[in-house]
Amino acid sequence: MPRLCYGLASLREDINRAYPGRSKVSDGWIGDTAHSSRVSDHNPDGHGVVYAIDVTQDDAAHTPTNPNDDVAEAVAEFLRTNRNPAIKYVIWRGRMFSSYATSTTPAWTWRKYTGPNGHFHHVHISLKSGIGDTTITWNFRRPGGVVVTKNWRAIHPGDSDALIAAFGSEGHEVSEVQLILTALASKLNLPALNPGPLDGIYGPRSQEAVSAFKSFCIAMQKLSGQLPWQYTDPIVGTNTIAALRFWNEVK
Repeated sequence: MPRLCYGLASLREDINRAYPGRSKVSDGWIGDTAHSSRVSDHNPDGHGVVYAIDVTQDDAAHTPTNPNDDVAEAVAEFLRTNRNPAIKYVIWRGRMFSSYATSTTPAWTWRKYTGPNGHFHHVHISLKSGIGDTTITWNFRRPGGVVVTKNWRAIHPGDSDALIAAFGSEGHEVSEVQLILTALASKLNLPALNPGPLDGIYGPRSQEAVSAFKSFCIAMQKLSGQLPWQYTDPIVGTNTIAALRFWNEVK
């Protein structure tokens, strides 16, 4: 089964953490039929590893006067100035830079890109084969050290996105989590997923059930060769909600 290289999986987590709730409409990693007909880093290599991702451009509404804080722009410039040796090349807004020099342009310098897709809706990032599939610490941050929270929601490294439920939380999000966990406990024959009473309160039983669900997800991801995307903590973020809904829909 194809998988995204570890280096880009890690970078994507950093980006999601820095820009919670960002648009992902143009995100992608594995190539479609059009990509498969030509040479592309979006196509899996001989080991089933993909070495490219696209990250959607999204104007950062929190700082509208700072265009350098827009997601794709911030990511592209971060990668260009930090010069990680795993970078192969980056394409963004009709320009590209690479970690290698060309006959006309030094390494890590923007040059004109003449391909059929100017990449105005997303930034394309390619890593080098081999080194790109190793553990890479990017330390990507929003320009200016901006930290964003959405009302009572916050960022948590165990879920890579906006916090939805922590101990003592109440509301319809908690009710949805409890309902899906109850259904999955029966469907997957995993009693540990049972959250107890469907009371809309995120208490100890719900926390234990969420941790058990994350352990299940991590086990499934490892079996398929994927890099686990979260820890077994009891925090519920949008990634966990997405995983719950996915498994609830699996027949």
